[in-house]
Amino acid sequence: CDRRQRQMCIRDRVYTILYDNFSNQKKVLINGEQIAENIYEPNNGNLKEIQYANASKVQYKYDDFERISEIIKGNMCYKYFYDKLNRRNKLVIMNNSDIYDIYYYNYDEEGRIESVLKSYYMDNSREVESFLINKNYDSESNLSLILYQIPFLKKYYVNNIYDDNKIKMIFYDGNYIVYELSLIHISEPTRQAE
Repeated sequence: CDRRQRQMCIRDRVYTILYDNFSNQKKVLINGEQIAENIYEPNNGNLKEIQYANASKVQYKYDDFERISEIIKGNMCYKYFYDKLNRRNKLVIMNNSDIYDIYYYNYDEEGRIESVLKSYYMDNSREVESFLINKNYDSESNLSLILYQIPFLKKYYVNNIYDDNKIKMIFYDGNYIVYELSLIHISEPTRQAE
């Protein structure tokens, strides 16, 4: 068995993943035809580029600390910024050279994302609107509550209920919808009694 090759069959397709000598994913093939190739930096092994069969590509750039600083996909550019503790604290999304969205990340004392502020921009300079996402965690560090605060709309939340650290139920405030989750089946949404 070649450890540098993995195959799986899904329906009538055979997916083959080839790895280099450093166990980095190198190529992906479907039924023997290459659909993607990963190119790595020679000096540090960081992913430099993904080239697809349709001639599109995704490029990765890194800062001096080898953290991702930019991802470029066609006309879109995703710029990442970090705080003194190496946590992502800002993401700027640009279309060509125009600012599209900016995300600001805040963390709690445990290093978990506590809130995300998303700002929409128009004409590269004018903030059109923004919304805030707050996150709370239970005593087992499971994400238990997400609160969305969107201008001109009612605040709504998503509340996750866990059983043995596995998500069991998701409550959506706006429509009182309850999803019961299991490993085998996801039931249809049911209305909760008001």
